[in-house]
Amino acid sequence: MAINGVSSGNGKVEFIDITGRKVFSEEIHFTGTAFARNYKLELNYGVYFVKISFDKGESRVQRFVVEE
Repeated sequence: MAINGVSSGNGKVEFIDITGRKVFSEEIHFTGTAFARNYKLELNYGVYFVKISFDKGESRVQRFVVEE
């Protein structure tokens, strides 16, 4: 996962399944203007969303699909 155009500060990364259940959450600290991290989660097949929230109130959501 990579996101450009972020500012330094604190935030949170959340992985959410299609039913709205949070399957993973992590507090993070951003440094610089980009965020990149690999997550190795054991997720069932289906549609998920990753939400990144910044301490200044901004958030971004991206949809992804886990396939066989």
